[in-house]
Amino acid sequence: MRAPTRFASHLASLILAFGATTALAAAPNDWTITLLPGVGNDAAVANAVNNRGDIVGDSYPVDPATGGSGAPHATLWVNGVAQDLGNGDAFDVNAAGTIAGTHFPGGESLWIEGEWHALGVGLAGFPLFVSDSGIVASSYPESGDPHAYTWNNGVVTDLGTLGGTESQSYAVNNAGAVVGYSQTEGNASIHPFVDERGTMKDLGTLGREQGKAVDINDRGVVVGYVSDRFDGAPVAFIDDGVMRPLFPGGPCCSIASAINERGDVVGVINGLSGFLLENGRLTMLDQIPAARAAGWTRLLPQGINDRGWIVGMGLHGSTPSGRVPWRAFVLKRER
Repeated sequence: MRAPTRFASHLASLILAFGATTALAAAPNDWTITLLPGVGNDAAVANAVNNRGDIVGDSYPVDPATGGSGAPHATLWVNGVAQDLGNGDAFDVNAAGTIAGTHFPGGESLWIEGEWHALGVGLAGFPLFVSDSGIVASSYPESGDPHAYTWNNGVVTDLGTLGGTESQSYAVNNAGAVVGYSQTEGNASIHPFVDERGTMKDLGTLGREQGKAVDINDRGVVVGYVSDRFDGAPVAFIDDGVMRPLFPGGPCCSIASAINERGDVVGVINGLSGFLLENGRLTMLDQIPAARAAGWTRLLPQGINDRGWIVGMGLHGSTPSGRVPWRAFVLKRER
């Protein structure tokens, strides 16, 4: 599962606002980390990985006119080798290798067998996700306001809202359950939702002012975060029928980014460090010996597959002024 580029960028800026520290579990030393080269240079973000190891994301080639980073290019990595999929973004990849993204001039599109196929829903909708069963979830302007929708074999279904003006999807599972957030009645707040079979359910906010559901696995377990206004001191949650904090009584400022079928969750904790939570064991990605030895800092996970491969963005080496500082990575562990 995964976290899209727009959410990743939001997460990256959000974590810089917090700096709390807490003693956490030591990282095991049976991991390897690989830098995924971008298109034209190493500025890149990995958004998702499927179970056969295909990785998708965005690269930021250098703009020769300015010397800074140019517009993103959708990128596919196979065995660590980058393939340029053209101007746009790659948000998700399913088990068959179908990639959901945006490609211009076609807008929202699926990459199938080496070429982009526009969905015909316009240019504005994203993020975009595709389940193994081929169900696409995204958001698009409806009467001028974004609404979450699903696309299935050319049929577009508007999911509506929780009574407010806008809704936004973040993920879809193989049963077609969609998660995201929606404005509530009177646009008073934004709440996380799960939509199953056309019924949008408000998941609540654990008493906080707002929240967002970010990912869902095929068992229907949802992860996300709740916070006060302006995303103050976010708290990661997990919902398997009952919403609860991912870290009860734990450290400040956590966000869950993705969950796999095993129930492993990745995200950010303490406002600045990536984590993996599996079977109650917490691993801080920045403290993994292989990552430290290779010079990585501030590893922000965006996706995790059922093999436990983690992809995302991190800081590695210096960056020339005006260029995107993030580098794409994949973390693998011997099992």
